Amino acid sequence: MVEASGSRVRNALSSVVQSLSSENPKVSIVESEILETELQYVDFLAKLKELYIAPAKGLLTSEERKILFGNIEDIHQLHIHISHDLKKSSDLGLALEKHKREAKDSKRGINVEEYLDYYPCFREAKKVVSVVLNIEGKRVDTKNLTNLVLTYFICPVNISEVFKKYLHIMRIYQQYVGNYERSMNLLGRIFKSTKSAHKSFRKLIVPLPTQERIEFFLVLPLSRLPRYTLLLKDLRKHLNPGDTDRISDIDQTLKALKVQCRGIQDTLRRNCAP
Repeated sequence: MVEASGSRVRNALSSVVQSLSSENPKVSIVESEILETELQYVDFLAKLKELYIAPAKGLLTSEERKILFGNIEDIHQLHIHISHDLKKSSDLGLALEKHKREAKDSKRGINVEEYLDYYPCFREAKKVVSVVLNIEGKRVDTKNLTNLVLTYFICPVNISEVFKKYLHIMRIYQQYVGNYERSMNLLGRIFKSTKSAHKSFRKLIVPLPTQERIEFFLVLPLSRLPRYTLLLKDLRKHLNPGDTDRISDIDQTLKALKVQCRGIQDTLRRNCAP
């Protein structure tokens, strides 16, 4: 059962290896941009927590904090997971590039086991499994060892799969957008308030440059899903036409993102209506 599960993952990776080996170099550029903007987004949300959410616990009431920040901490946690999987996907790509160069130099074909050995996390996982097997006095060949490791090391093997994995959870953005106007109204009242706690909270904001002011951080989630749409469209444009699985995944993701972005725009339009 375990080996069968690992074998399925191994076959999926074999397919990815073959499709990536002849892909357009521009795909890597777009994928790098997706990862870089994701890491930057996660860093910005972490900065919001450091500069405002943590200090606010001693200055604002729980209701005020709920209105001001909405569910942005949930969004932050979601994107920590997304960035983690995007990084894994990127590492797989870098491992492939190294293996491709060595395979070309030695005039050999691409081998999945050798390819995976360039992937640091896989190497470490394989060492752990090997130690356990040795302790139990069991011996397995290279292929079955790979299958065993992959059974416990399943992750999205390309960016389109990462989005497919998390797409349904991105609905939490609707809640954030629905609360955004209330958040801005409360912030406006805090800026005008004479309460000592509100004055202290204002002091956290006023001296900071634009990219560290609370307004900058709170508006970021409104543009994240539309940004994904633009990046994924660019990625799809450069994919090998024969890579039908990835194209299908991206098309499904774009279709779902379009619905969510339309919902965001409708909510913002209703909230801004006189």
